[in-house]
Amino acid sequence: MMRKGRCAIGLGRYWFLFVFIFLTLSAKSFGETEPTALSLPKNIHALRNIRVALSQGKPAADVRVDQPYFIKTIQTSEILGGREAETVRVTPIRNGLRWGNEEFKIYGVKLVSPSGRILVGGEEYLDQLQVVRESNGTLTIINEIDIEAYLRGVLPKEVVAKWPVEALKAQAVAARTYAVFEELLGFDSDFSLTSTVQSQVYGGEKAAELQTNEAIRLTSGEVILSEGKLLRAYFHSNCGGRTYRADYVWDVEPHRSLMGIVCPYGRNVSSFYWEAAFSADEITKKLRSAGLSLDNVLDLKPEDLDGVGRARRVWVRHGGGDIMVNANTFRLAVGAGKLRSMIFNARNFAGAFEFKGRGFGHGVGLCQWGMKEMAEEGKTYREILRYYYPGSTVEKVF
Repeated sequence: MMRKGRCAIGLGRYWFLFVFIFLTLSAKSFGETEPTALSLPKNIHALRNIRVALSQGKPAADVRVDQPYFIKTIQTSEILGGREAETVRVTPIRNGLRWGNEEFKIYGVKLVSPSGRILVGGEEYLDQLQVVRESNGTLTIINEIDIEAYLRGVLPKEVVAKWPVEALKAQAVAARTYAVFEELLGFDSDFSLTSTVQSQVYGGEKAAELQTNEAIRLTSGEVILSEGKLLRAYFHSNCGGRTYRADYVWDVEPHRSLMGIVCPYGRNVSSFYWEAAFSADEITKKLRSAGLSLDNVLDLKPEDLDGVGRARRVWVRHGGGDIMVNANTFRLAVGAGKLRSMIFNARNFAGAFEFKGRGFGHGVGLCQWGMKEMAEEGKTYREILRYYYPGSTVEKVF
């Protein structure tokens, strides 16, 4: 997760969250193991607004608003000015931003259009837009939006809208839980989620579908709790026969609801089995780009396998010796679109590697294709979520 950045939250509104989370996480230093469950604050309604980074590292942004709007400070919501409907170019300047012909000597501003649409890069978004000037002179564009409206732009990007309604409801609850967890954990950053697979794919208001909107409505405000705490509800496409332990994939705390379960579903879909090929030179360059220091890759092998052959680590022999790489780190570095999961065999053919595997994604938590097939068998969304997150419950908190 990307949670680095200046504090963009006005403490006047969120002071209780600041104190609550400081007490919750004060025993941990940044960079140490992250939590997989968090206690809910008393005023959980303050977490209804989710902050999603739509883009990062941009030299400029074109923003269109079709109704009059206000520009406010991010931290205190002080009104800096009102403007009519327009298309405006936003650019970073020294110590601030240029909004059209107007300059603001602050690091970021908030656009609020009470009744209008906001368009960035041709995509439509609701509620509020934040534009932040980063220290490297680029822009980060952030959509601050109500959790239920946010989900309307997430579900059609994560699942097929024509799937059974109980599957869509299960996905709605998992996605809501994940978003609220990340917002709670990332309270001190400019944003808590991205709009890509790095968090949850978010397509804005144009992505909404009637079927997924209804699933969101039917589960409004519901999240997954385990032992009374908000669960970090990971999900993925296809587990390949068994879900996986979260703490084997990321540097997070082990949790009984995220230890992995046998999953007999999803075997008759095209994403279950896959093949991929890379040259040794390709793998070397990709691992270096991910920050690994190594000479030319000579050989590799999945290690520390679970019951279905999913690797926890990958042994890599290179010109300077041997190293062990976290299997998910290896998969993401090489390319998760081709190396679809950590369940694979690798064969070395004179400088080229052939991979054969099954499953799609990191394998932790909810298996989406399994969710679909369970719904087709008549299981309810609560039964599906209990199956993939053992010991958990679904509770309405908003």
